[in-house]
Amino acid sequence: AVVSTQSTGSSIREVAKTTGIIKVVPPEGWSPPFSVDIGKFLFTPRVQKLNELEAKSRCHFQFMEGLAKFWHLQGVDVKIPSVEYKPLDMYALHKVVQDFGGYEKCCSGKKWSAVCKKLKFKDRSPANTIKQHYEKIVHPYIVFRRVHCGENLGSDEKNITVELIKEKMEKTEYKHNSADDKRELLYENLFCKVCKSGDRDDAMLLCDECDEPYHIYCLNPPLEKIPSGEWRCPVCLAKEIDNRQFGFEQAKKEYTLAQFGQMADNFKSRYFKMQASEVPIDRVEEEFWRLVCCVDEDVAVEY
Repeated sequence: AVVSTQSTGSSIREVAKTTGIIKVVPPEGWSPPFSVDIGKFLFTPRVQKLNELEAKSRCHFQFMEGLAKFWHLQGVDVKIPSVEYKPLDMYALHKVVQDFGGYEKCCSGKKWSAVCKKLKFKDRSPANTIKQHYEKIVHPYIVFRRVHCGENLGSDEKNITVELIKEKMEKTEYKHNSADDKRELLYENLFCKVCKSGDRDDAMLLCDECDEPYHIYCLNPPLEKIPSGEWRCPVCLAKEIDNRQFGFEQAKKEYTLAQFGQMADNFKSRYFKMQASEVPIDRVEEEFWRLVCCVDEDVAVEY
């Protein structure tokens, strides 16, 4: 129902009772003054990455952020490998491996060719390469999450990890990257938090956050060598990985309403390569939903 504002309150109420919804139409020529001075009112907009609005994209980013932190805070520089001339999507690889029952079942059931097929590689030949990339980059992170971040750890995977540690302790000789003679004095009275032993100071690490000592072969998963950069112990690493910042980031610049409108028009013109006033609304909406579902394009908007 459409009701004129010249009607009384009682008549509007009576109409609403019968229809459930009303539209109030102001008198012709009604133009109240704008309550905000568009030239003086200042505000700082928020910034939103469009592809973080969609749940699947957000899960992808959170996984990749955790994976990057895991290796960076252990002083390891990991580069995303390419397969068939394209960067390997580590999150997609992780999801497919989980769909097949996890790393151990993929190995015991010889599922790596099927993993390649599900990842839509044209050739099944990179199966061994995919397995190696998973073992080197993703698998240690998954084991770490299960052991140190409260996630369930399957008995088979735990036993294999323990065997790896024992093998490292018995067979491997470790070399530290630093030739500093003061190292012996520094590590003389330190005892590993895991095995409680002070042996093998050449394989001992000190956390750059809490200064607790660990043998690199006592870590779960173990490290193959002393990292060259900064290193965080499992406790500090778990805290850092789980320390996600939720909410919206603030923009760096303040705007008046007039400046913000001009900035928005300039962005629209550059993005669509036409005058802002000529961009169809349907085109804007179509592009918005495409960007929401797109992991590869990192477009942010201020609002």
